[in-house]
Amino acid sequence: MKKMIDKLEKKETIKKSNKKMDLRKVLPYMIIAILILAIIPLSIMLIKRNNQENIIIKEIEIINNLDINDNIDMNIKSKNDYIKVETAVKEYYQELFTNKRIFNNNRAESLFNILTPDYLNKNKSKLKSLNLSKMIKDKTNELEVSVNNIIDMLDSDIIMSYIKKYNLDDYYKDFYHEQMVSENDSSYQEEWTELLNINTEKIEYLEQVIDILVDNTNDWYIENNSLYFTDDKLLKEYNELHNLIYESDEENNLNNIAL
Repeated sequence: MKKMIDKLEKKETIKKSNKKMDLRKVLPYMIIAILILAIIPLSIMLIKRNNQENIIIKEIEIINNLDINDNIDMNIKSKNDYIKVETAVKEYYQELFTNKRIFNNNRAESLFNILTPDYLNKNKSKLKSLNLSKMIKDKTNELEVSVNNIIDMLDSDIIMSYIKKYNLDDYYKDFYHEQMVSENDSSYQEEWTELLNINTEKIEYLEQVIDILVDNTNDWYIENNSLYFTDDKLLKEYNELHNLIYESDEENNLNNIAL
């Protein structure tokens, strides 16, 4: 009888041991299953984030390839909290473009372009009363304000202010910072300062051109939509000033940052 009991106990022990062995075999699969269940939603979230971020990166790329006179597409392509990130990006660039346009429209070359042969021919008798010097001064003041705005906008704190006004987690702010703030911004600020100084010099040349035209109306005329001088000395002086105004700044790569 005792032997029978011992056999039964032995069988029970073997069953328990088998259960432990089975659990050890199953446990790794259970852990893998739990990890998969945890990874799937995380992966989906990361894919969605990556898709939204790529949308914004693509929009920034499109903006950076625009001509300064092109309009920025202010339609928002992203979703969820990325809407605010994309909005901040486009608000920043829209203001930057506005100031760049003011600069380009009021720089010395653009103001010189007003003095077309047709304009001079129509207004020859009243050039003095038009007070072109005042017009140039007003336009130059607008330009200086725009350049100072651009220099300010290249400051990292100002760049970040466009996103900070929205109530977003640091993750989105960090993504915006990565896309919008560059280590070259300080050098761009210096280039814009130099552009402003160069334009100031060119405006002085433009004022001299206007003085020549206003003070010597009997020594120039318009024919076949071209300007001619009867005085060679005035012609030489005019051409020299013209060349100084249109002198290329490409050696310093300065024109590139304005366009």
